[in-house]
Amino acid sequence: MRRLNYYRSLFIAFIIAGTLDMLSAILLNVKIKAGTSFWLSFHETLVRICRYIASGIYGKAAFFAGNHMIWFGLLFHYLIAYVWVATWFILFPTFKKILKNTVLTGFVFGLFTWLIMNFIIVPMSNTPKPKGGMTAYGILTGLGALVICIGIPVAIIANKYYFGSEKKVY
Repeated sequence: MRRLNYYRSLFIAFIIAGTLDMLSAILLNVKIKAGTSFWLSFHETLVRICRYIASGIYGKAAFFAGNHMIWFGLLFHYLIAYVWVATWFILFPTFKKILKNTVLTGFVFGLFTWLIMNFIIVPMSNTPKPKGGMTAYGILTGLGALVICIGIPVAIIANKYYFGSEKKVY
């Protein structure tokens, strides 16, 4: 029974973190044009982000190829999210022992995720490189999104799985 709860908890953490991360990317990048509805702008931003993610494998072709690149981008996004969620879920007890605080552990998870993605994974991929490098706004919003959308939710769900609901989160 405990093993089933493990996979269920991991799946819930994965769906929540992956979805929150995608929503934050959309909301932080949506540009509403005059005369355009929010939902159309939301959709256009989702398409642009999914093509960008697909470009990590397919390069510039992802921006000009058919709609299948949008689906590849979404698939790659959730695969990447799953790898991070599974990694942090497995490592949670060790980090919790050291840091003693679930929210602080989630912050560290988000920080490490941001550092590894931005300094190792994305530079090694085929995604277009930003002109002018990173900005303070980009760093703060990217880091904040990963802490709030991946780190803290995974830490809270892992804490509940490993230590039960009677254990305090903070």
